[in-house]
Amino acid sequence: MPRILKRISTLLVALLVMVMVVPSAMVDMNGINVSGWQPAGITRQVQADFAVAKVTQNTGFVNTA
Repeated sequence: MPRILKRISTLLVALLVMVMVVPSAMVDMNGINVSGWQPAGITRQVQADFAVAKVTQNTGFVNTA
């Protein structure tokens, strides 16, 4: 019985660490969605940690921007 309790307590501690650490790492990140109709230098004009851009759409999409 003590062996099972030790494994359960180890699992609970690991889960608590994951729940506490992961969200705190993502709280301070700011991102933007970049589109073709926006100005070319939009990523320099906006203060952001990352940008998301559309890469593909089906097989016939051609970005004219």
